[in-house]
Amino acid sequence: LGFHHKPCALYNVDGFYDPLLAMVQRMEAVGFLKQEYINMLVLADTPEQLVDGFSRYRPPHEKWR
Repeated sequence: LGFHHKPCALYNVDGFYDPLLAMVQRMEAVGFLKQEYINMLVLADTPEQLVDGFSRYRPPHEKWR
């Protein structure tokens, strides 16, 4: 809804979130979700990747301007 521009992190230990990520990719493929919003997900297999992902994160442009 564009209320915030904070990322959401998924610490994907042992592929736990792989089914969710597959669903998100399908949502994009059928036009339900734009890639720029998928990019708000910080995906990581290690804590170091999480920290790095947050430091490199840039929010998408404001939706309702």
